[in-house]
Order: sequence, then C-alpha cells, then structure tokens
Amino acid sequence: PIVKVIALDSGVAADITNAVSSVGVEKFHAALRRFGFGSRTGTAGIPGEEVGILTSKPEFWEIDTTAPGSVGMGYGFAATGLQIAQAYATLANHGTLVRPVLVKTAAANDVVKVVSPAAADAIMRVIKSPIPSTVQMCEHDRETGRSVYSPTNYIASCVGVHPVDKPEYVIVVSFTKPRTAYAGDEVAVPVMLMLG
Repeated sequence: PIVKVIALDSGVAADITNAVSSVGVEKFHAALRRFGFGSRTGTAGIPGEEVGILTSKPEFWEIDTTAPGSVGMGYGFAATGLQIAQAYATLANHGTLVRPVLVKTAAANDVVKVVSPAAADAIMRVIKSPIPSTVQMCEHDRETGRSVYSPTNYIASCVGVHPVDKPEYVIVVSFTKPRTAYAGDEVAVPVMLMLG
C-alpha cells in the first residue's frame, strides 16, 4: 500500500515493479522519508528506538535498477513496527502524518501532509482486511562472507486499521521465527482478527 500510494499521489499509474522509476528516485525516496522511514518516530517513552534502514539515494537507485521492483517489495529499506504503524495511521488520517503515542495526551502533533487525501483515501478503500507479509530472515554466511536468506527462519506479520470505516487504531502483529507455520496469513492474521 505504501508503494502504491506514493505512485498514486505522484499521478503515476505504476505497480511495484516500476514505481521507483516511474515516480523518480528523488521523489520516491523523499516520499518514504515523509512517511517516517529511516528515522525515529519520536514516540515518547521508548528508549533506544531504532531508525530502520533507508539507503541513500544513489544506493536506492542502484538497488531498483539492478532488480526492477525490488524497492517496491522491500529491498533497500527496513522498517520497524512503529514506523509501519505510523505509515498506516497516516493513510487512515487522509494522508496527514500521525505519530504513534503510548499514552494518550493533550499535546497536539505538528500537521505534516505526507500524501494527498485523495491518494490516501483510495488506498484505504483497498485495505479492507489485514495485509499479511512473510519475510525470510537474512543471515551471514561465515564461509562465503555473504548475506544469505535463511531457509528456515521467517518473520510473519500483518498490519491493519480498526475499525476500517472510521479508523481509531493501527495494529501491527509480528512473529519472529514462528514455529507452527511461517506465512503471515497463517500466523499473524488470526491474531489480528481476534484483536479487531
């Protein structure tokens, strides 16, 4: 949904295989930054919050031209659960940035327009159920010195908003190395449905 809303907001009818090249690497990279990828969410009360990974623009472009659509499938950046929650809350808030909070406070957030309301609302109409994701964990091969994907270790997750028609909550469910199954729709979605 994030890749698609960036393309839609840029006026480009692109899918994940050509989103970066259609939108342009500078604009696509800047849009990911506006969503908060590659930086802390600033959520108070979370010491040592990670920033995730968002490669620099030259490396970002190199990744996408090496394997078209790879950035749209998650290569070149890694996000924390809080960043994913922030991105979905932003979509649910008609494209205006919503920073996660641990405790509801009266403090107002700065208003930051990330994407247009029309683009955010179009994507929200598509999101009617949790979006599952399954990622193979990357490990370091000591013999070759290269990073390789583990044949057995996965991260199964899903993210959703509740209630869909008038969102109040963003829920991220993530399992590292699930034991009974590995697909997001088998492991994380059932938990999401119980919570929602």
